[in-house]
Amino acid sequence: MEVCISPKKVGEVEIGDGSAMAAANYTKQTGLLVKGTDHLIKLNEVKNSLNHLLNGTARVKGTTRKQGQFYTLNESDTKIANETLDYINKALDYVTPKG
Repeated sequence: MEVCISPKKVGEVEIGDGSAMAAANYTKQTGLLVKGTDHLIKLNEVKNSLNHLLNGTARVKGTTRKQGQFYTLNESDTKIANETLDYINKALDYVTPKG
């Protein structure tokens, strides 16, 4: 687990806990991308996907027999999706002061 949450370095700069949220915050502060990725865009894409899941408008993709059907989340998955969405919204709204 430590590998998942340890700070990441871009050049000589340490970026928070290594999460996409920390990378988005870094980009908001500096205007620089982390590892060539705009994590602000990435977080907004995840946010949109979670909203579709929670609203029941996300369809199963791929070649399974359930392709085209809507996803249905159980109570536990709904709770996790809501918590993740809250965390992402806070990250998108938050900017750590420089200095």
